[in-house]
Amino acid sequence: MAVPVLVTLLGGCDATPPLRHWSLVPGDWFLYAAERATQVEVSRQRLWIRNVGAVTGADGQPAWLREIGSGSAELLRLDPRGLFRIAWLGSAAEGRRARAVDQSLLLPLRATLDTRWESPDRTRLLERKVDGYGRLFVVDEVVRIDWQVSAVDDSVAVPGGRFSHCLRLEGRGSGRFKGDRSVTGSRFTVTETQWLAPAVGLVRLEREETTDGGIIPIGRYRLELIKRGPD
Repeated sequence: MAVPVLVTLLGGCDATPPLRHWSLVPGDWFLYAAERATQVEVSRQRLWIRNVGAVTGADGQPAWLREIGSGSAELLRLDPRGLFRIAWLGSAAEGRRARAVDQSLLLPLRATLDTRWESPDRTRLLERKVDGYGRLFVVDEVVRIDWQVSAVDDSVAVPGGRFSHCLRLEGRGSGRFKGDRSVTGSRFTVTETQWLAPAVGLVRLEREETTDGGIIPIGRYRLELIKRGPD
């Protein structure tokens, strides 16, 4: 459900949370190349993210606002456990209406080798055209992802440069979707790998979604950092 959210910028606040493999510094921006490949289509686009800064939300608690794409945004919150996504926001023109989400732990505050946690997610890559009319069948299911820090000193090269001392996060989750008259219900599996660079955050992401027996062809998503900088 979309609910109104009060977002108030905290002027004059220079403090940045102590999170080594993420940037919340106001004005830092990141440009990514994104590729999404499913049975239906292959699409490529640019994804732009910018840190706005510290805000207070409707609950009166501090949060961090990040603009994504053409005006939407997300609210992040840092507590002793780590960095959480607490809401998705519409554009400023839409009144910054928020879509409540289960708090999703993006990164534990102390992410060491073999650190594990669980976060909610949804399927978004499993789709196919069915029957003679090209009707689109989409799997849209909640899935719990089990995450693990599988490396703490990776090196990764992307169009935006080469990054050292990266965290590699590996996630995996599974569930079952309901079919219909054209598609048999089946189990699905989601796997995702992220590389996070010191003082930057996400520099590469690779995600796959599959179904048992290939009921729906594999879906893939890839994100790579192209460019970054301050305002």
